[in-house]
Amino acid sequence: MGFALNGFYLSWREGQQLAKRVYWNKYKIFFSNMQFAANPLTWLNRHVAGMIGSMLANISVVVLTLLPLELHWLWPAGLLLTGAYIAWKERQKKMRVRRALAPLLKPNFARGKIQQSEPPDTCSRRAAIA
Repeated sequence: MGFALNGFYLSWREGQQLAKRVYWNKYKIFFSNMQFAANPLTWLNRHVAGMIGSMLANISVVVLTLLPLELHWLWPAGLLLTGAYIAWKERQKKMRVRRALAPLLKPNFARGKIQQSEPPDTCSRRAAIA
């Protein structure tokens, strides 16, 4: 039942988005210099996020009805631990990339000698030399 309701809701929402897109395509002659094209990637992200959210909601209902009351804490704790594990793995991946790219993007100045910069050439110094 939950999947059917979610399917009807998602199809209604996508129909509304399509109606807005048709409206803008019909009247975009008044806004000829503006770009109102919808990005397909944003639609896909919204669609996938909605489907995953509805699946989690349905699974949580099923899991919580099958588990005894003493074990209801397992479902939210499992979700939190899974999310923390995924975030940790992504952070490790990002740190590996940073470690690999850091020497390439900025040189290590600490290894070489510190170069003393010459003082700026001022008018008084020029006058003293002349």
